[in-house]
Amino acid sequence: MNNDGFDHLIPLVNALIEAGNPLAEGKGPGVFQLNQGGPCCVLDGPLHFEAVRDLPRRQEVFFDEPNDFIACSHCWALIRGGRYLAARNRQSRS
Repeated sequence: MNNDGFDHLIPLVNALIEAGNPLAEGKGPGVFQLNQGGPCCVLDGPLHFEAVRDLPRRQEVFFDEPNDFIACSHCWALIRGGRYLAARNRQSRS
């Protein structure tokens, strides 16, 4: 997959992996997988936001710590942590 549109997120993913968020198993080759909503990187465990908070990033990149994801409104990419689905399920039951 050509990642020219979301290569600005690779340093964030690398920092998260170095901080202890490995790529989730069984998600296929590569860091980002294309899905219906756009490119998605799925990491195990709750994201270590403290590892990426001070890194330079585009203004379109935002952190949603309560829901355990990082998103980019420029390329519609998503970096999901292990708590992402649990947070989404809680919201849908509310």
